Parts: sequence; C-alpha cells; structure tokens
Amino acid sequence: MAKVITFDGELIGTTEKYRVIDSGKNVQKAVDHYKKLVMSQDEDDLKNKSEKEQQLAEFENMTKMPVLIAEAVADLLSLSGKDKKAVIDLEFSFDDEYKFFSECVRKFLGIELPVMDADADESEETEDPKLPEED
Repeated sequence: MAKVITFDGELIGTTEKYRVIDSGKNVQKAVDHYKKLVMSQDEDDLKNKSEKEQQLAEFENMTKMPVLIAEAVADLLSLSGKDKKAVIDLEFSFDDEYKFFSECVRKFLGIELPVMDADADESEETEDPKLPEED
C-alpha cells in the first residue's frame, strides 16, 4: 500500500491540497535532501574547536537548515514559478515545512529527524493544584 503524505497548500500561500506518495522519484528526492541536510552539519570540524567556536559553528549550521528544508519542500511538492520562489525565499513557517519534510523522511526512509519544537522538551506532567500538600 502506498505511503501518502498530505500537505495543506495554504501553509505556503496556495490553495492546493498536496498529496505526496512514496514513488521512487519522491523517495530519491527525500534521500537527496536528507543527505544535504546531514552533510551540512560538519561534526568533525567541531572537534578541533574551542567550546565558544563550537557554539558559533553549531549556530552557523542551524542557519543553513531553513534554506535546506525550503528547497526540500519545494522539490517534494514539485513547486514552480512564484510558488517555489516564495518557499525558497523563506516567506512561510519553518516549523510547518520542517514537519512536512520530517514526515517524508520518516515515512519514506524510516529515519526520525530531531524534534525542533522547544515545547517538546518540557514535561507534560504538572502538579494538580487541588491536591493537598503532603506533610
């Protein structure tokens, strides 16, 4: 059975509802863009740097990510013209685009990308204010 990923075009300024299936072409696109993303993170280069230089290098690597994700989204959705330009020019939510690409990589390649949501680190469990304090 085909793996299908849907994407609401309104998130990138179009009215189209996109459906991306696990065709050989789309799987290859996901592989190519995943490789670009991994190769943009030069871990070996970080080993020879001071802590401060490592932090700056990691930040620099993070600034490459929105461009790489936007390129992947435009390619996987087969965008062209002004629709592609708007995505490549980073006019829309990085989070929406990252979630779409992450789902493509997970479903097509079986690879989990890191969660980029800062709220995911926070514990969901909170103390019930109605419970009496224990002595």
